[in-house]
Amino acid sequence: MNKIRCPYCGTWQEILPPIILYQNCYADLGEEINSHSPKTVAEEEIPARPRPTVPEYRTIQKYLREKAGSRYSSLLNILGKTGRDFLKRFIPLFPLFYLSVFFFMLTGILISRLGLSIFFPEYYPEDPSLTYLAGGGILICLFASLYAQAAFVFATSNQHLRTSDALAKALSRLASYTALMLLMAIIVGLGYSILIFPGIIAIVLLIFAPFIFVTENVGVIEAISKSISYVAHNWLRVFLTLAPIPIIIILTLFFFAYGGTPILLWSQNQLLFVFIISAFISVSLMLITLYVYQIYEDLRKSREDVLPADTAKPPLQKPEVEVSVPVFLSSQKLTPFFEMLQHAWEMFQKRFFCLSVLNILSYLPHVLNLSLLVAMYLSLKIFIEAFGLKGEFGMLVFLALPTSVHLAILLGIILLGILHLFLAIFGLVCYIHVELAFVYAIADDTLTPRQALIKARDRLHGYFQANLYRKLIISTSGLLLVPGYMFWVWYEFTPFVFAMQKEGQTPLSSLAESRELVRNLWGPVFKRMISFRVLPILVISVLLFFIVAGLPFQQMFVLFQSIFSGKPPAGMPSLHDPLIWLLIITVLYFYVGLFQVPLQKVFLYLLYTELKHAKSAETAPSHPPFHS
Repeated sequence: MNKIRCPYCGTWQEILPPIILYQNCYADLGEEINSHSPKTVAEEEIPARPRPTVPEYRTIQKYLREKAGSRYSSLLNILGKTGRDFLKRFIPLFPLFYLSVFFFMLTGILISRLGLSIFFPEYYPEDPSLTYLAGGGILICLFASLYAQAAFVFATSNQHLRTSDALAKALSRLASYTALMLLMAIIVGLGYSILIFPGIIAIVLLIFAPFIFVTENVGVIEAISKSISYVAHNWLRVFLTLAPIPIIIILTLFFFAYGGTPILLWSQNQLLFVFIISAFISVSLMLITLYVYQIYEDLRKSREDVLPADTAKPPLQKPEVEVSVPVFLSSQKLTPFFEMLQHAWEMFQKRFFCLSVLNILSYLPHVLNLSLLVAMYLSLKIFIEAFGLKGEFGMLVFLALPTSVHLAILLGIILLGILHLFLAIFGLVCYIHVELAFVYAIADDTLTPRQALIKARDRLHGYFQANLYRKLIISTSGLLLVPGYMFWVWYEFTPFVFAMQKEGQTPLSSLAESRELVRNLWGPVFKRMISFRVLPILVISVLLFFIVAGLPFQQMFVLFQSIFSGKPPAGMPSLHDPLIWLLIITVLYFYVGLFQVPLQKVFLYLLYTELKHAKSAETAPSHPPFHS
């Protein structure tokens, strides 16, 4: 069969049928096809391609990503698609979702009827016939709710599917869909019973399972495993993209609490109240479901754009023809923030032990300073108790003490001052030493913590001067807000520049080269640096939104388990308990102290290497060839 080689990615493609845009890199094959069309291209053995160097391979990946467009849509883009889809398909989709919500809320009325005879037997004596009738009604309502929900998911996943066809497809797979939703509810419920956080993690990991079940036509277990896989490959982006969902849920709960009461008082009828309130709730929940589907579609399409195995790992044989590739690293194009963050996380995992040891060593001066403060407090406390310097006139006793005691106190104060000055100097040297060792440990994955510290010690004197100039410039310019941010971005890469420079360079040359790296790229670099600093705040905010939005589910789980077991589930925390908030604060402190600081160093190193490649690409020839 006739084949042609893509001039951009090097993959061989069949000429017939004439595919003008090659699916791997969306390269235009029109000229190549025309050049081979007058003659017959005999089938030949495809020559193996060489393994490119690391900079060349990164260049190819960046180029393919730019040719195919951005792999992931932005938050505003997803919101825009959701809004357009919501308005365009509101009429055929809303009845299905409304029926699902309406029948689900009817189960609440039937469950309350069962609870009346249990909790208030003197007013509502138990009637077996009504109990069986209410139980049957609950099963019918749940069946209708899940049936309408499954039909809605089928209709959402296929825009060309009519309502009748969606109902038919939903009926054929209703048993499996019910098992999927039941399994998801059990997993999330058990997660909420263990300190709440596992429940939130379970929701995020399983949120795409219904759409995978329908769109990709897979089983229950495979839908759950694929949903976990989709999220695990880009968990932070997915988690932050889901931020509008708990916000909409919280607003819906506020409306149900404060807007539902007037509706109930006006209607004076439970069924009429459920009929009206379901319409309002369905609008917000339908919007959430369409939004989740758009995120899933974006993730699914992005995974389809991943390079195939033969492109990702080219063989080592020498090519028949030398392939020239243009320089794709433009000075205006840097790796997207979340992609760079994902690479930083992978590198941090690989060097976790070494970076964690260095990070713990950086806290040694703080521990010594706290120990000195504790020693000062205990010494003062022992002195006051020993000489009885308590009460309203206790300090007068101090004047009657012998001169030797006064001299001992004076010497103690001088000693503490000397110790404090010594610890301050030691802390500064330790901080500079560890900061430089961080760079060597990140750049060379063969170094142990001890080797990185030894390597940093050999150049500590020169780096001390460079860091002194850097801190002096940033601190003085920081008095004015805008110049402070400008100098911060310019000279933030000084440690990496100094560590990678040859010995003999002046300290000021590191600052000059750091500024030169950021030249013409100040805006993109500042955006990535400030995004990383704000990232913990965003993650914590979204986490709190999920906690508040999940309270109704937690309360329902407590209610159902209390009905069947007679007591709340063991170990389930209450958000009114101060211990749970103390636990949250402790976890956040450990995250910032043990993960955020070393991860920031890795992120800055990757950004530094990206800037070096961008600057080197400016002076490189326009068509550098590949060499084996």
